[in-house]
Amino acid sequence: MGQLSCLHELGNFIVGETNEIACSGIGELQGLNHLRGHLKIQLLKNITDAIDVPRDTLINKPNLTSLDLSWDVEFGDLKDNREREVLEKQVLQGFQPHRNLKKLGIFGLNFPSWMMDTTLTELVKITLFGCWRCNYLPPLGELPCLKVLNIIGLKNVECIGNELYGNEVLGGFPSLELLYIEGMQKLKTWSGLGWQGKKVFPSLVKLEILFCPMLTTMEFFPDIKDLNVDQGMMQSLKNLKSFESMHQQICNQSSFTDEDQIRSQSSLEKLSIAYCNKVIFSGLGLRYLSSLKTLNIWDSNEFAHVAHELSFLTSLQELTLGQCHGLKSLPEEIGNLTSLRYLTIGGCSEMASLPRELQRLSALNELTIYGCPTLEIRCTKDTGEDWDKIQHIPRILIN
Repeated sequence: MGQLSCLHELGNFIVGETNEIACSGIGELQGLNHLRGHLKIQLLKNITDAIDVPRDTLINKPNLTSLDLSWDVEFGDLKDNREREVLEKQVLQGFQPHRNLKKLGIFGLNFPSWMMDTTLTELVKITLFGCWRCNYLPPLGELPCLKVLNIIGLKNVECIGNELYGNEVLGGFPSLELLYIEGMQKLKTWSGLGWQGKKVFPSLVKLEILFCPMLTTMEFFPDIKDLNVDQGMMQSLKNLKSFESMHQQICNQSSFTDEDQIRSQSSLEKLSIAYCNKVIFSGLGLRYLSSLKTLNIWDSNEFAHVAHELSFLTSLQELTLGQCHGLKSLPEEIGNLTSLRYLTIGGCSEMASLPRELQRLSALNELTIYGCPTLEIRCTKDTGEDWDKIQHIPRILIN
């Protein structure tokens, strides 16, 4: 392969073991300087000598715009071998890309030291996956064009602070729009969000924090519009100002216990709640979400007890109820939702009927029902007991 000096597209390169003659050695990449677009290099664990990875392996490939480096090892396979760890760092050094790179993914053990000098100023997306030997994060806040940052499974990082934001002149993630953090099992603190007297993440639109069980407090966060968190995180974000979209997943208790906190979300436009045994606003507050346009409730044991509060959501345009256990019917007050356009009811096996007030919903364009045996029979065209309540709806999808 190394003789194909005019090759433009490769996509995926799998590093063979040194004793496998039929497989490609990493040296095959060195002369392929016309490669462009995306390149993924897999099985880096098969490299046994850093001398096999010259420092110009990738840096002379200016047309590469996307690069993934993957070790393909499991966390349980790691060994406390100092020589091996040194080798891994040396190998990564040889894969420094040209500064034209737009997307970078590091999958496996560590991140390279060339990520610390932030010379890759054109990067718009970074994914760090695994990186189990890392105890801290690089100063990615200095990358002026970075818009998307995914940090997944960094199991040994215990805190996030100024080291991530970078220096006071260039740092602070000026362009970042989406920040996704998942599976940082030891992460306890996130500090410095009032960094250098400046606003960190000034362009951030969406924040997702999932499966970080030890992260329970954060001192401040900017005005994001779309928030997706799991159990316990809403209380740690109590200083967050009003946002437009929120998703809550896998929680076992109500996240909002402060009525004032709910009132502050009057501009919320989209709310998704999934796998929650107790709905976030239980007994308090759907009535305060006057701007809500989209509401999705999935796998809730408690929504049936607050379903009557739907009547206050007069701006609602889309409503999805999935596996809401104990919900036997929609409240009659649903007739107040005069802006509702899409209604989906799925997996609500106890749902026995629809309210006659549905006839008032002249804006309702689509009704979808599935996984509701009794309701499906009652909504059978022409013959079902509830057909007259829904026959005015232009698009009806049953089962």
